Amino acid sequence: MGFWKDNDRDPKRQFRFKVNGDGDWYWAKSIDKPTAEVSSTSYQLINHKFNFPGVVTWQPVRIVVVDDSIRTGEIYDFLTKSGYNNPGFGGAAVPTLDGIKKEGFNGSDNIIFNQLDANGFALETWTLHNSMITNIDFGSLDYSSDDLVQLTIQITYDFAELDQKPPPPLTKATPTPAD
Repeated sequence: MGFWKDNDRDPKRQFRFKVNGDGDWYWAKSIDKPTAEVSSTSYQLINHKFNFPGVVTWQPVRIVVVDDSIRTGEIYDFLTKSGYNNPGFGGAAVPTLDGIKKEGFNGSDNIIFNQLDANGFALETWTLHNSMITNIDFGSLDYSSDDLVQLTIQITYDFAELDQKPPPPLTKATPTPAD
């Protein structure tokens, strides 16, 4: 039986989520849920092929945020704090021996986000362990558009962990007796 015939089920909605990097990211517009890719190895025995699972590789997650006039500076500051040296106007940059450090956004190693139900309770909590920003797109500008500026951040991580809670039962409103 489909969920649309069961009044006790509420399907998950895409717009019910909350991202937590270093505090709640109320400016987050969208986030990709983790994707796991399993490699396979094929073995041939005479005229039969058998496939066996290999290593799991977690694909990067993309977060789109709205630039509320301070996000660009925060993300650029994060890039410089993690080891990036801007060449500046004086010519060659001062060389760094360490390069870019593996560090999560705002010093947090994990990005956590929740998929919420209609009442705001977490149905799923995803934790991206040892996350780091690997790509930043600071958006684009266009005179012919009045859209909000969006920043796209790509997060690479070692592995993802899912904490799934059972959905609470839907509460049915009890009719009140007529006066």
